[in-house]
Amino acid sequence: MFLILKGIAVAAEIAEAGGMHLCHLDVTDESEWEAAVQSAITSFGKLDILVNNAGIGGEDSDGDFVGTMGRHYGRQCKGGLFGTKAAIPEMRKAGGGSIVNISSTAGLVGAKPALLTVLRRSGTKFSANRLQSSTLPKG
Repeated sequence: MFLILKGIAVAAEIAEAGGMHLCHLDVTDESEWEAAVQSAITSFGKLDILVNNAGIGGEDSDGDFVGTMGRHYGRQCKGGLFGTKAAIPEMRKAGGGSIVNISSTAGLVGAKPALLTVLRRSGTKFSANRLQSSTLPKG
């Protein structure tokens, strides 16, 4: 709850300084990505940048390794894929755009490398449409 409230306060501060649009997004839900992108289009008229930065950490205390890995993969890999998939058509319409993928030290194993592999290929595939995909390793 704290992060949501802090997000609302930050959104208000940015709006006062010139503009920002905040919407709820569960990155593991493809339809919410589509709605979020359309919400941005409605607010700003186009989409020219996407930053994939969602992630989770920690381990479940109940020892559910498979469930934990599924949640990590869903948020960190599928979330980035869903966002990229929703953003690319709108970036094409806008004449280009940038997709920035922020990794972590956990990016050395598991879900983040899977996302990076797919997005590396998407950067190559879509470069003819003036779209670029960048990865910022963290750690």
